[in-house]
This record gives sequence, C-alpha cells and structure tokens, in this order.
Amino acid sequence: MSTNPSVTTHSRIKEKTGAQTLATDTVVYLVLILLTWGTWQFSQQDYFEAGDDVGYLLNSTQN
Repeated sequence: MSTNPSVTTHSRIKEKTGAQTLATDTVVYLVLILLTWGTWQFSQQDYFEAGDDVGYLLNSTQN
C-alpha cells in the first residue's frame, strides 16, 4: 500500500452484499409503487374534467 494519500487501492472499496442490494431494490420499487398510487389517487379527485379550460391551459403551456 502506498503512503501517498492520493493513491487509492481497490481493497478500500467494498462490494455490496446481496442483502444490501435487495434492500436498495426494495426501497426503489416501493417508491415507484407509492408514486404511481399517489398519481392515481390524485387523478381520481375530479380536479380536472374533460373540456375544462384548465386542461387546455395546461396543454398550451407545455408547447
């Protein structure tokens, strides 16, 4: 091992274990599920209806 602090070795880098990878994947999937569910819940609140001026204004600001 080098005494120079700017030189790093690969022995300091730790690989993720299977449990850590599974935990990370689980959190990502839960976040995606919650975002999808929340979006669906928001869409069911009848804030916007077909033919509303709000929908037209939202669409025109995207273009």
